[in-house]
Amino acid sequence: MGGTGTGTPAAAADTTTALELKTEVETLTGSNSDTLKFLNRAQLLLALESRLRKAQYIAVTAGQITIPSDVLVVKAVVYDDTELYRFTTSYTDKMAISTSTTNTPDSWQILEGKIQLNTSVTCTLASATCEIIYIPRPATMTTADTPELDDCDEALIAFARWQDYVEMENPEKAAFWQNEWLEKKADWIELDWEANEEPNLIPRAVW
Repeated sequence: MGGTGTGTPAAAADTTTALELKTEVETLTGSNSDTLKFLNRAQLLLALESRLRKAQYIAVTAGQITIPSDVLVVKAVVYDDTELYRFTTSYTDKMAISTSTTNTPDSWQILEGKIQLNTSVTCTLASATCEIIYIPRPATMTTADTPELDDCDEALIAFARWQDYVEMENPEKAAFWQNEWLEKKADWIELDWEANEEPNLIPRAVW
């Protein structure tokens, strides 16, 4: 790791692969083995701000849904064309599972890494299929990969430079590139929100 930099934003080339992004970052900061990690972290932070949503149907087993590996944040769970409410606090009286299928779930919560379906008393749904709607998790990039998010190169570069300078204990340049990251992130969010309209397929959805 090394390099001093000029303190002036370098115009990002038409970078595509993570290796090209890493190279662009390090034209100012110098070599850093953590740069790729910072590029991946930046893409995750952008994904959290995105309006892009994915949906898929998942089997319910004993009142629970295993969360797929490509899920970053679960935004909604739909059963029988009805969106279920979300509980954010654990209720032990809602966790009991029976083999009865006479009641249908009206809420959900995440417990121990799985989606737990609930009713007003106990979850009695033995098996079914639910649709989950979620923010997709970008795949972790290797040097040969390209970002999954569109038009994010400049934001990723700014974030990685910021973090590189933090590691170099260069507060002046770190502060500069932190501001660049915030500006580039805001620009990217605006583009993303224009490309992905506010989700409105489910009337009761809280996005």
